[in-house]
Amino acid sequence: MLLSQKNKNRVEIKRFLKVLRHKLLAAVRRCYDEYNAKGGAILTLQDKRLVYFPRACIYAIYADYPAAAKCALTVKSCPVCYTKECNMAIAQTWNLVYRNDGDMSYKKSMYKNVIENKDTTAVRRKTARTQARTFGIDLFTSNAFATQPQERHNWIFGPDPDKDSLWQSLPQVTLHGFDEGLCQKLNFAMLEMAVTEGNTRLKMSATEVPSSNT
Repeated sequence: MLLSQKNKNRVEIKRFLKVLRHKLLAAVRRCYDEYNAKGGAILTLQDKRLVYFPRACIYAIYADYPAAAKCALTVKSCPVCYTKECNMAIAQTWNLVYRNDGDMSYKKSMYKNVIENKDTTAVRRKTARTQARTFGIDLFTSNAFATQPQERHNWIFGPDPDKDSLWQSLPQVTLHGFDEGLCQKLNFAMLEMAVTEGNTRLKMSATEVPSSNT
């Protein structure tokens, strides 16, 4: 979709693109729901063996910023917890509140009730919008991967409503290197360097190099 430079930052355009994106993601979600509703399927492997896969699940969605935020609809806050952008430099690992379907739905309803209430003052309404955006609560777009309480049997991320959700299936960028095996490659490189040095300096074989030399 082509948009003129002056129009692409308009609020209406941004909301339209978010809705369009999650309509497309809903089509992806529907594939999982339809597969699981049929009770799975028997698939033929490359070696001609037949294997029954009873359920299609999503273990993780690997995405960097801003793709992760667009998928999670969390704007600039953390897609996994409610940490605000201004606090991301703080190494806090305690008392974190993690996102899940129920809590995200509750917070969205709470903010919308405040904003749509005719008795709400303009100042309070503005504050509610600001807080919702700060904590990554989208008030206008329905997340395609969110599972409603009455649809828990249609889970695709996991059966636990508190621990399994889209937001808990978005590994952070800092973990990608470990996921891709770079850490393992680094360990092998260090081990090879230690063996080479031991062989060159001390005439030791690979099995004779002590771990203390590494």
